[in-house]
Amino acid sequence: MVGLGIALLVPISSIILSVLLVKKGVNITQWVKNWSDRRSGDLLGESISGLGGKDKKEVEKFSVFKRDLKPIITTPLSMKIKVIGLSLNLVPVGLDDEGVMETPTNWLEAGWYIKGGMPGEPKNLIINGHFDTNTGAAAAFYNLKNLKFGDVVEVKDKYGRIFNYKVVILSYLDVKDPSRLEVLSDEEGKSTLTLITCGGDYLWESGYDKRLVVKAELLE
Repeated sequence: MVGLGIALLVPISSIILSVLLVKKGVNITQWVKNWSDRRSGDLLGESISGLGGKDKKEVEKFSVFKRDLKPIITTPLSMKIKVIGLSLNLVPVGLDDEGVMETPTNWLEAGWYIKGGMPGEPKNLIINGHFDTNTGAAAAFYNLKNLKFGDVVEVKDKYGRIFNYKVVILSYLDVKDPSRLEVLSDEEGKSTLTLITCGGDYLWESGYDKRLVVKAELLE
């Protein structure tokens, strides 16, 4: 009896569905054809429109992943320059009361400027570090003076991603040079890295008279 009931229910359901579709103005023949021609992905990424309209419309396809994907930018964690044996933790630094960029309190750490760029971002990532300690011992950026054009600087962000920058400029700037702050500027559309430490001659009354500036560009 159960089998007979199901056998009778199926055609009745089909008739009811057909009547409802006709009342909605749907072309039954076209509807059945579209249903039989559907593919396994139709319900996941395609919508069929115009079944009951006067004009046939093409299948409109869309992707659930179609969006403006932006890279994830986050803070730097550490840096490494294999050619000079440098491997350092990075800490955030800002500006002091006189508007001068702070340096890390730990002689053996480097500081990334919180208002500069981040690794991989099309801005200028600025990192500074001490050349030597208050006793004259080598500090974080002591070996920075040995870098050459084309050397690679690795910066790791907090997600563990590595960003490689190639050295393109090495220069010494006088601490009184009015244009010295230009090295902190962004270059439009470029992801750059600027490393800064002390250099030149040490003057007892004022400290080092120059700054060693290393500019590098992100390797794609």
